[in-house]
Amino acid sequence: MRSAEGVFSQEGAEIVGGHTSQGAELVIGFTIMGNILLKPIQLSGAKSGDKIVLTKPLGIGTILAAQMKGLSRGDWVHNAYFWMAKSQSEAAKVLSVSNAMTDITGFGLVGHLIRMCEASGLTARLDLQSIPYLDGAQWLAQKGVRSTIFSSNKAILSRIKPNQLENTPLLFDPQTSGGLMAAVPSSKILQVTTGLEKHGFSSSVIGSFEEGVATIKV
Repeated sequence: MRSAEGVFSQEGAEIVGGHTSQGAELVIGFTIMGNILLKPIQLSGAKSGDKIVLTKPLGIGTILAAQMKGLSRGDWVHNAYFWMAKSQSEAAKVLSVSNAMTDITGFGLVGHLIRMCEASGLTARLDLQSIPYLDGAQWLAQKGVRSTIFSSNKAILSRIKPNQLENTPLLFDPQTSGGLMAAVPSSKILQVTTGLEKHGFSSSVIGSFEEGVATIKV
């Protein structure tokens, strides 16, 4: 609890209550409540021409799956934990100029991006060469390493027409404490990428939104 309180206090939050229970394993979880003073940035709101920015590299699910099988190098795991533990409070401030935003978690990049497309009524066009990956993630993916929920994430391909993402497995990789993905106006893109780099985040512009049906193209 002291460790948790230290993390929360750095983000301007306080632990104000709680309860304990008995179980077979040690677990801890939090319910976070607060007041939003400004209009929240949501999944909807992206505009045609907005650039898609990602703040952390992909591949956490693959790295952790490989670790459980004894296939991942120690420095790959260490780097993955570094990114998972990296607070995104500064990134969120930089991205406050965005029109829409989400985080990349269990559904993987494609799962969260298609939800932004549907909520905003737009097509997303990805630049696959610009997507950042964790050290070792691509090598492990090529060797066939997959997380336990990879298959259910990849099932979303049936909703994407045309299907151009079949051979990019890390786009369906579930992330634990993954990056933020935002729709940034073109006029703000330099401001955003410079700010993210200043605070040690990925500043990759991985694509853009355009007029069209809710789908993902490359």
